[in-house]
Formats: sequence, C-alpha cells, structure tokens
Amino acid sequence: MVIKLYLTKWEEKALAGEYGSILALAIKVLVKVGEALGAERLIDISHAHISGISYFNIGDAGLEFLRDIAHSNYKVKVFTTANPYSAACIKQFIQFIGIDNCKKQLEIIQILKNLGIHRDFTCTPYIIKEPRYGEHLAWAESSAVIYANTVYGAKTNREGGPLALMAALVGKTYLAGLHLDENREPTLLVELRLTKLNPMLASLIGLNIGKITQGSIPYIKSNVHLDMISIKTLLAAIATTSDTAMTIIEGISPDAKKYCSYTSRLEKIIIDEGSVKYERDELCSEPDMIFIGCPHVSLEELKILERELGNKKIKKPIWVCISNSIMGLAERMNLVNKLKGLGVVFAPNTCFVTTPLHKIGIKCVATNSGKAMYYLPKLAKVKVLLASLRDLVKMAR
Repeated sequence: MVIKLYLTKWEEKALAGEYGSILALAIKVLVKVGEALGAERLIDISHAHISGISYFNIGDAGLEFLRDIAHSNYKVKVFTTANPYSAACIKQFIQFIGIDNCKKQLEIIQILKNLGIHRDFTCTPYIIKEPRYGEHLAWAESSAVIYANTVYGAKTNREGGPLALMAALVGKTYLAGLHLDENREPTLLVELRLTKLNPMLASLIGLNIGKITQGSIPYIKSNVHLDMISIKTLLAAIATTSDTAMTIIEGISPDAKKYCSYTSRLEKIIIDEGSVKYERDELCSEPDMIFIGCPHVSLEELKILERELGNKKIKKPIWVCISNSIMGLAERMNLVNKLKGLGVVFAPNTCFVTTPLHKIGIKCVATNSGKAMYYLPKLAKVKVLLASLRDLVKMAR
C-alpha cells in the first residue's frame, strides 16, 4: 500500500511549481520514492553527495539533463559534494580517449560547480566534511554510504546519483530506510578469525562478506585489530558485492555497545583466511598500470606509500587517485613533491574505474583495492591484478 506523504506548506508550494520547474521536479521525485517506501514525511538533510558524474557513465542523456538544470540558474540548498570524474582530460590520455569526451567531462564538472557543489570531487566526502552522529544525509556513493552509517553513526540510505541530486536541490530526503532507528539493527553476526589483517586482505574479506550478507546489516567482530585504512577498504568491498548500506563493527561503530548482547540471537558466520577466496576470469599477472586510491587515498595512506618507497625511485609509475583537499594537505607537507620525485603520478579528483582505460592500450591494472578489482573489468574493460601496497611497490621497481 502506498502511503501519501504529509507535506509542509513550503513543500506543497514547491511541488505545485511556485518556486520553479526544477524544484518542482526534484521534490516530486523525492515524494514518489518516499511514498513507495512507506515514508510519512520528508526530513531536512545537512549534506548531499552525488555519484555518477563520469561522462562515460551518464553519457549525452545525462549531460543534457544537467544542462536543463543549469539553465534554471538554481543552486543546491545544502552542502553538496560529488564523486570523482573520469580521467579523460589527463594529458597522457586525451589523444586516446578523445578531445570531445574531455570537453564533455569538463562541462559536467563546470555545471556541478555552478550549482554550488564543492570543488572536491571525491568518493570520500567524509574527509571533506565529517558527519555527526545521527545526522541525516542523502549520499549516493556506496563506499561512502556504508562508511558514514558504520563509522560515524550518521543516517543515509544508499541513493542513486540522480536522487541525491534532487535531495541536494531541495535540501530534504524521505524519512524511510536507514533514517529510522528500527531499521538500523544488526541482522547477522560475522566473526573474523584471522592471524593478520592488511588492507588488501580486508578487501577480499569484504567482497566475501558482501556476497553473503546481500542487504543484511552484519555485526562484525574481529580477533585482530582493525585499523581505519583496513576498515575503509573492508566496507567499500562489502558495498561492492551487495546492496548493504551499513554494518556495525565492534569497537568502532557508535552503537556497537547497544547491540553487543543482542548478537547472541543472530545467525553467525565465521570467516578466516582459508574461507577468503575470490576468483574472476579477468585476473592477470603483467600490469600495464599500477594505481591506488579506490576509494580515494587518505593522508595516512600517502604516508605509508612514502615509507614503502623509501628513497628509491620506481621505474614504472604508481598512479594515485586523490581528492583536492588531501592533495593540498600533502603538498603543504612537501609529501607530494617527494613522491613525484620518486615516480608517483597524482590524478586528483578522478577515478580510473570510470575511465575507459582499454582505449589507452591498457590491458592489465594492478591495484590494492578489492572494489577496483571488481569494477575495472566491467567499466574500464581491463583485467586486474590484486596485490598489497608493498607488492605494488615491488612491481613498480
């Protein structure tokens, strides 16, 4: 049964078109989705995050839709960030991917900036603006959504890119799903029984957990320490192979203590090193490109890369996908110049996963990201080699 939403006077006027056709369209979409999901009303949000801004994802149809919004001169109503875009305009790539594709990607970026969207285009918006506990968001990047819900205790559903844009224009979303406390309780217990953990292994574990959970909310217990980099890659991988938008991690999630005794009633799944397997036909062994930063690298990850490199220059470049903000911090620490001098190449605000790397002649990409390993064959049309950061450095040498 579809429930009709209660609308405030302002919302009714917006829906009726009194504030323009774009706002009317945006609130109409939110109302329709909210009614379908049983929401009784709309709620204010403080931060929207839009995904799917690579030209190779949205194509000409998506660009035309953005042009229509741009012509209205409308601005987003809340703080808004957006995902990385394709690397089509990197100078080494333009001749292969095409100048027209680059121009269209640049137009998308400019439209979003004109709408008032933040200058950082990143899949880690929580680095740009940390969510608060219980804060309502409308985010559309799967790895960011699961991170915000799990690590910060913020509240966001896993939205589609267009819906997150509608929420940004209105400054509201529908009160349903993970915005409600009763929908945030764990439904499955996952015990990690490991002898070690690093970000690459965390990626593989996450891909396996995602295949098992498929939308459940797992309560995760681990007998080894979970550092924040491993947690980031673990969560990104879980969200890659499932539609899971939230987990509860013991010792990390704000609400973990609330559900500690509750877990004894849950179905339990045990994961150890022996059970972590992930085989794909697209695996390869001789990389044409090495890259890290899926999700975008943090400052701590750059420091680890620096330690792994030492002072030895690499023969094959390691590409780093990174946000403008982290790039700026690293520049002020002279970390960027040092890494560039050793052969590291930075690709700020971009994503290689949403770039047609096969057009550049790349056949095999080595990375330490399970999320990238999953998506690169589908979107970039290349084979993948998953390796630890230490092994990636060895390959680069």
